[in-house]
Amino acid sequence: MKMTSRFALVLALAMLFSGVAFGQLGIKKGIKGGLNIATVSLEQDGGIDISSRTAFAAGLFLEIDPPVFPLSLEVDALFSQKGYKSTYETVLGTTQELTANLNYLDIPVLAKFSIPIAPTASYHVVAGPQMSFKLGEKFESDGNEIESDEDDFKGNEFSLVFGLGVEMNALISSVAIDIRYALGLSDISESYTIGTEEFDTSDKNRVIQVLVGIGF
Repeated sequence: MKMTSRFALVLALAMLFSGVAFGQLGIKKGIKGGLNIATVSLEQDGGIDISSRTAFAAGLFLEIDPPVFPLSLEVDALFSQKGYKSTYETVLGTTQELTANLNYLDIPVLAKFSIPIAPTASYHVVAGPQMSFKLGEKFESDGNEIESDEDDFKGNEFSLVFGLGVEMNALISSVAIDIRYALGLSDISESYTIGTEEFDTSDKNRVIQVLVGIGF
């Protein structure tokens, strides 16, 4: 997993920020942003009701487009807010709401298959792996931040991303609208200890994204 995360990070940064020539390949760079509808799958809910958290994602993208084939490669670097909301009953019989705010750097490497529908427009589907690196975590309860010195969530995460969208091309730019689903495959929660017994969890991120990209 460490080798995979390092490779994905180096590849994304090199492709996004280097000036390397790619011969006859078409190169498109741009910005991308939109909404995340995030939640988690819990191994054991323990009577906790889990609901989604709506946040945002924004960043840069690079698309490498061969001149003939309808298949291209897109690499993104996105600041992405994830997490979840949970509601549970306390020992006093009251209802408590807890929000977990998780911030990540998402680096999806996606194959993109385009289907032209007009001279300046096309549908597309995307799929590929995504490495995510945790940038921060914060808990809130009923609107108040909870102080915590512990790292309750792991530093990186591996996901598979699937999606579809539409793209419209103008003279000097393009606009794309994507709907994606990020299926977390790795556990995001750290193990915890009660007494002398250690417990492992199997909590995974689940994120629906609605993104708008402007390419140049």
